[in-house]
Amino acid sequence: MSADMSATTLDHPLKIRVRELYEEYFACLEAQDLTAWPSFFTEDAVYLVQSDQSHRSGLLIGDIYCDGIAMFRDRAAATANTSVHARQTIRHFPGALKLAARKGDLVSSTMSYLAVRSVTDEAPTFFSVGRSIDEIAVNGDRLRFARRTVIYDHDRIDNSLVFPL
Repeated sequence: MSADMSATTLDHPLKIRVRELYEEYFACLEAQDLTAWPSFFTEDAVYLVQSDQSHRSGLLIGDIYCDGIAMFRDRAAATANTSVHARQTIRHFPGALKLAARKGDLVSSTMSYLAVRSVTDEAPTFFSVGRSIDEIAVNGDRLRFARRTVIYDHDRIDNSLVFPL
């Protein structure tokens, strides 16, 4: 085991804090609190939602892309103020969490997820399933995403991808 992956750097309390970050993040998304969404990211964060095929091909293209906090705020404002879509609820079910490494103030993690979409007068449907590969900045008691790549396992998203995953 390398020094970066020692028990002292990837301890159980850190894993609990990282899981809490994900839980708070998903709670924010489920509440559709788009004004709070950018606060989960560092000022220079990168956020990408892409298909597994694009990821495996090494392509940096996706359905949602933000580079820097200004793009996050713009995405949040555009979604909240100008998007026209059916009233929907998306529930997120986080899966297995793995902390891969810690280098300085950055923790690398992966987590699988399932997202279920519910629209009034319709049966709930599986919206998205996949995983995220994340770099999380640790600044004292504060954890925020420095890089978040969400990779969905399916070829198609049923309906447009309006809200972040």
